[in-house]
Amino acid sequence: MDVKLDAPRRRMYQEGTMLSWQNLSIYAMDQNRRTISKQLINNVRGVVQPGELTAILGGR
Repeated sequence: MDVKLDAPRRRMYQEGTMLSWQNLSIYAMDQNRRTISKQLINNVRGVVQPGELTAILGGR
C-alpha cells in the first residue's frame, strides 16, 4: 500500500506546555485489602509536545 501526503511533514512551532515523564509505573489497588493487586505499566518514559494528544493505557 502506497500512501502519499500532500502536506509537508515539517513541524510547525506551537506555543504551549511540554509534558515529559520517566520511570512511570502504575498499579491497580485491591479496594478491599488496600494493597497492590497488579502492576499495569512498568517504568515507561515519554514526552508530549504542544498540539499533541497522548493517552497512557495499561493492560488489565
